[in-house]
Amino acid sequence: MRYAVLALALLGCNPKDVETEGSWVSWLATGSSSTILANELEGIEEYSRVYECTGRTYDPKKFRFDDNYVGPESAEDSLGDQYYGGGCYGAVDIVTDRDGAIQYEELDDGTLRARWAPRVVEGTGGDTTIPEEYYMPAYCGTPTDNGEDDAALNEVIQHEVDECAAFLEAQAWPIKLASDGYYSFGSDIDAWRSEAIITGEGDLQITLHQDLGGKDLHFSFTIMPDFEPVRCVSDENGGASIEQVDGASWLDQWSADEDGHTIYYLNAYGFQDLDPAPDSTVGPSNITDWSSGFGYANLEGEEFIVDSPTYGDFTTYLGADIDRDLVAEDPQPYAGVDAVIQNQYDQVIAATWDLARAEVHEAVEIAGAYSGDIAAPSWVYGVKVEDNKWRPLDGVLTGFDGWTEIHRSWVRIKDGSKIEPDGSVEGDFQMVLSGRQSGSQFAFRGTFKVERIREDKWAYNFLEDDLRNTEGWGEKFCE
Repeated sequence: MRYAVLALALLGCNPKDVETEGSWVSWLATGSSSTILANELEGIEEYSRVYECTGRTYDPKKFRFDDNYVGPESAEDSLGDQYYGGGCYGAVDIVTDRDGAIQYEELDDGTLRARWAPRVVEGTGGDTTIPEEYYMPAYCGTPTDNGEDDAALNEVIQHEVDECAAFLEAQAWPIKLASDGYYSFGSDIDAWRSEAIITGEGDLQITLHQDLGGKDLHFSFTIMPDFEPVRCVSDENGGASIEQVDGASWLDQWSADEDGHTIYYLNAYGFQDLDPAPDSTVGPSNITDWSSGFGYANLEGEEFIVDSPTYGDFTTYLGADIDRDLVAEDPQPYAGVDAVIQNQYDQVIAATWDLARAEVHEAVEIAGAYSGDIAAPSWVYGVKVEDNKWRPLDGVLTGFDGWTEIHRSWVRIKDGSKIEPDGSVEGDFQMVLSGRQSGSQFAFRGTFKVERIREDKWAYNFLEDDLRNTEGWGEKFCE
């Protein structure tokens, strides 16, 4: 699945192949985004929601805020809607227990507020009441130590601490907004240029360009229309045949509940985590034949690629350990295996749905992954869960049988579309992408309609596909 950059450059000066509606939201990392560091978006601090929960604060030795600090500098700004966190949070310590869990205090109205304590600064003699000029931005007020109710005397500090505590406890949202400062902003999709082509590999690629004050944001998705994982299977007589992996069409199984659409997950670069530690990245990457799509974006040279799905196996942290000795010698899907296996599988599926719901809540309520007014948004961030109960369980870790999947990026093609040169296509999409060399992220969601798909005239033939399509070659390859 290649990204047809050359073809796009040569298709015309300003093609508009795609009718589209939708919107996007971005989170640009202040410490690693080349767009931010090069000041490519002038005035971004004026139209963005700003996140500052890194611990950066006022530096008394330099009489200024820490490098890359983007938080508020007044109580009014801190308590307003634009800023999330700030220098007051960075200047105090959140109270945690021995396990690192944040401690909360419940108010009379049932509201929970995170507990915090003034930070003792070297050179103050261990005083518990610290003059603000030692370390704290003036807008925070002076922290006091008057027992459990001391936080009530410091509205601004408490406000920032509560906001950042939510980030620190977030477990599911793929972007960690406490890891850096972030500018978050978005817009409706308003493409000044768009391309829809069939690539040399036979893939459908749609690219949209949007103007950001003279700067170009372009994003694209690529799907494999004839996606169908197959394998060569030998029989007891020494013969061989080509069969569908797991005995069924993956597209049909994925699309069973997609209401007149075929769904293609943008799962290229996905990998399965074989280590039980939640933060590990150990495991095999998806092979090319199991990848149905890919997503890419570029903002003034800052590159983004589609996030990997989250895969959860019986042996990972998502659920119970499977007793693989109970898996039948003749692999069967969920409905045909032992009740013990079914119960364990159900636990993993339930845990996966819990994680998926938590991710959506954190994305929308904490990170602002929605469009329009939160009271009546035009769209909100969503995920899709595949439980893979249709796949025969073989008791082996490789493959997707026994694994659950959480997807953040997909393309849905409406029934009746003809994905071919001069054909037409209609559908919708969601993409979540992360910076290749930055902590930045984008979320795109929208609909598209193409009356005529172009063919990439400049691509060379893909030898492997040519061989597969040669009459008799597939059977010979499998012998």
